[in-house]
Amino acid sequence: MSGSLAILLVLCAVALVLAGLAHQQRLRARADRRADRLVRELLTPGELAQLEERGYLEVPSRATPGRCYRVPARPGLVTVMEAGRPVVRLCLHPGRTLPEGEHVIAHKLLLEGAEAEYWRLANRRMARWWR
Repeated sequence: MSGSLAILLVLCAVALVLAGLAHQQRLRARADRRADRLVRELLTPGELAQLEERGYLEVPSRATPGRCYRVPARPGLVTVMEAGRPVVRLCLHPGRTLPEGEHVIAHKLLLEGAEAEYWRLANRRMARWWR
Protein backbone atom coordinates (compact mmCIF):
# COMPACT_ATOMS: atom_id res chain seq x y z
CA MET A 1 0.00 0.00 0.00
CA SER A 2 1.40 3.38 -0.94
CA GLY A 3 1.89 6.12 1.63
CA SER A 4 -0.73 8.38 0.06
CA LEU A 5 -3.33 5.59 0.05
CA ALA A 6 -2.66 4.89 3.73
CA ILE A 7 -3.07 8.58 4.54
CA LEU A 8 -6.32 8.67 2.56
CA LEU A 9 -7.66 5.64 4.47
CA VAL A 10 -6.73 7.20 7.82
CA LEU A 11 -8.43 10.46 6.87
CA CYS A 12 -11.57 8.56 5.81
CA ALA A 13 -11.61 6.67 9.11
CA VAL A 14 -11.21 9.92 11.07
CA ALA A 15 -14.02 11.52 9.04
CA LEU A 16 -16.33 8.58 9.81
CA VAL A 17 -15.56 8.75 13.53
CA LEU A 18 -16.16 12.51 13.59
CA ALA A 19 -19.44 12.13 11.69
CA GLY A 20 -20.58 9.48 14.20
CA LEU A 21 -19.67 11.73 17.13
CA ALA A 22 -21.53 14.67 15.59
CA HIS A 23 -24.60 12.47 15.08
CA GLN A 24 -24.51 11.30 18.71
CA GLN A 25 -24.20 14.91 19.87
CA ARG A 26 -27.25 15.92 17.82
CA LEU A 27 -29.26 13.01 19.26
CA ARG A 28 -28.22 13.95 22.80
CA ALA A 29 -29.14 17.62 22.23
CA ARG A 30 -32.57 16.60 20.89
CA ALA A 31 -33.17 14.33 23.89
CA ASP A 32 -32.12 17.14 26.27
CA ARG A 33 -34.60 19.54 24.64
CA ARG A 34 -37.40 16.97 24.99
CA ALA A 35 -36.44 16.39 28.63
CA ASP A 36 -36.54 20.13 29.35
CA ARG A 37 -40.03 20.34 27.81
CA LEU A 38 -41.15 17.36 29.89
CA VAL A 39 -39.85 18.95 33.10
CA ARG A 40 -41.72 22.17 32.31
CA GLU A 41 -44.93 20.25 31.56
CA LEU A 42 -44.88 18.00 34.65
CA LEU A 43 -43.68 20.39 37.35
CA THR A 44 -45.83 23.12 38.84
CA PRO A 45 -44.58 26.71 38.47
CA GLY A 46 -43.53 26.64 42.14
CA GLU A 47 -41.61 23.38 41.73
CA LEU A 48 -39.93 24.67 38.59
CA ALA A 49 -38.92 27.90 40.35
CA GLN A 50 -37.51 25.94 43.30
CA LEU A 51 -35.53 23.68 40.97
CA GLU A 52 -34.07 26.64 39.08
CA GLU A 53 -33.39 28.82 42.15
CA ARG A 54 -32.12 26.22 44.61
CA GLY A 55 -30.76 23.55 42.29
CA TYR A 56 -33.01 20.87 43.76
CA LEU A 57 -36.65 19.88 44.01
CA GLU A 58 -38.16 19.05 47.40
CA VAL A 59 -40.55 16.10 47.21
CA PRO A 60 -42.54 15.62 50.43
CA SER A 61 -42.82 12.08 51.73
CA ARG A 62 -46.30 10.60 51.56
CA ALA A 63 -45.35 7.88 54.05
CA THR A 64 -43.42 9.76 56.75
CA PRO A 65 -44.62 13.13 58.11
CA GLY A 66 -41.83 15.71 58.33
CA ARG A 67 -39.66 13.95 55.75
CA CYS A 68 -38.84 15.33 52.33
CA TYR A 69 -36.47 14.39 49.57
CA ARG A 70 -34.15 16.89 47.90
CA VAL A 71 -33.78 15.74 44.32
CA PRO A 72 -30.86 17.53 42.63
CA ALA A 73 -31.38 19.27 39.30
CA ARG A 74 -28.58 17.18 37.80
CA PRO A 75 -28.00 13.46 38.32
CA GLY A 76 -26.71 12.82 41.81
CA LEU A 77 -27.62 11.65 45.29
CA VAL A 78 -31.06 12.42 46.74
CA THR A 79 -30.84 13.92 50.23
CA VAL A 80 -33.42 12.77 52.75
CA MET A 81 -34.40 15.60 55.11
CA GLU A 82 -36.21 15.11 58.42
CA ALA A 83 -37.18 18.07 60.58
CA GLY A 84 -35.07 20.27 58.28
CA ARG A 85 -31.88 18.22 58.75
CA PRO A 86 -30.19 15.83 56.33
CA VAL A 87 -30.28 12.25 57.62
CA VAL A 88 -29.23 10.08 54.69
CA ARG A 89 -28.45 10.30 51.00
CA LEU A 90 -29.96 7.85 48.54
CA CYS A 91 -28.40 6.64 45.31
CA LEU A 92 -30.71 5.19 42.68
CA HIS A 93 -29.95 5.09 38.97
CA PRO A 94 -32.33 4.23 36.13
CA GLY A 95 -31.83 1.02 34.20
CA ARG A 96 -31.12 2.97 31.03
CA THR A 97 -29.50 6.28 30.18
CA LEU A 98 -31.79 9.28 30.59
CA PRO A 99 -31.30 12.86 29.48
CA GLU A 100 -30.13 14.96 32.42
CA GLY A 101 -33.44 16.75 32.95
CA GLU A 102 -35.44 13.54 33.14
CA HIS A 103 -33.64 12.42 36.30
CA VAL A 104 -35.66 14.87 38.39
CA ILE A 105 -38.94 13.61 36.92
CA ALA A 106 -37.97 9.95 37.38
CA HIS A 107 -37.09 10.47 41.06
CA LYS A 108 -40.18 12.61 41.73
CA LEU A 109 -42.61 10.15 40.15
CA LEU A 110 -41.08 7.13 41.85
CA LEU A 111 -40.99 8.84 45.26
CA GLU A 112 -44.61 9.97 44.92
CA GLY A 113 -45.90 6.69 43.52
CA ALA A 114 -43.72 3.99 45.08
CA GLU A 115 -41.77 5.42 47.99
CA ALA A 116 -41.23 2.05 49.72
CA GLU A 117 -39.92 0.55 46.47
CA TYR A 118 -37.59 3.53 46.06
CA TRP A 119 -36.12 2.84 49.51
CA ARG A 120 -35.83 -0.87 48.72
CA LEU A 121 -33.85 -0.24 45.53
CA ALA A 122 -31.68 2.71 46.63
CA ASN A 123 -28.21 2.50 48.10
CA ARG A 124 -27.82 4.52 51.30
CA ARG A 125 -25.05 6.88 52.31
CA MET A 126 -25.27 8.02 55.90
CA ALA A 127 -25.11 11.74 56.51
CA ARG A 128 -22.39 11.62 59.22
CA TRP A 129 -20.29 14.30 57.55
CA TRP A 130 -23.08 16.89 57.96
CA ARG A 131 -23.00 16.77 61.75
